[in-house]
Amino acid sequence: MPIAMPTDLQVGEVVYKAHEPGEDGYDAETIRRKYASSPDKRDYYHIGIVESVQPLMIRHMTSPRPQMDYKLGKWNWHGWLIKISGQKKEGGETMESYVIITGGNMEKPINMREQPTAKSDRIAQIPQGTIGILLESGDAYSRVRANGTEGYVMNDFLQRTDIGGSGTTQAETVEVSKEELQKMYDTIGDWLGLRG
Repeated sequence: MPIAMPTDLQVGEVVYKAHEPGEDGYDAETIRRKYASSPDKRDYYHIGIVESVQPLMIRHMTSPRPQMDYKLGKWNWHGWLIKISGQKKEGGETMESYVIITGGNMEKPINMREQPTAKSDRIAQIPQGTIGILLESGDAYSRVRANGTEGYVMNDFLQRTDIGGSGTTQAETVEVSKEELQKMYDTIGDWLGLRG
């Protein structure tokens, strides 16, 4: 989604810099070759994560170390890294689906439970903004692996794709290398101190 103003953003979202078709720096050949089936023809060339909205703080990697931006500048698109295609790879292995664990008050961790019920024992408290791997979807709870622990988290606390629903979230399937995505998540986790 386009960013009109910093208040459009939420903590934990990712932001992007992108060249539009025809702009200087636009790599038409790469877009044609790698993303021919995508209706989105923007050339996304940089990614950051929103750590704070007021004041605005966007952390991103610019060699040789992470940087912090305090103004939108060329950050002109935003969204959630929510779910990765379950497309089959060679050998039948499926790519993993990712979710962001969040619930509004970023200072309060989210409970992970042993079983999919509020009466089940709490086995961990997961910091909001943590990126987890969706292992199994359920009606009220889903099984997730986050911070090295597997358990059940209420669906209300999982940012997920709303396909064809009545909400305002727009989603599309993204084809991405699992290895490259994991490197990015590991880097973001290191920046936020979520891995240990």
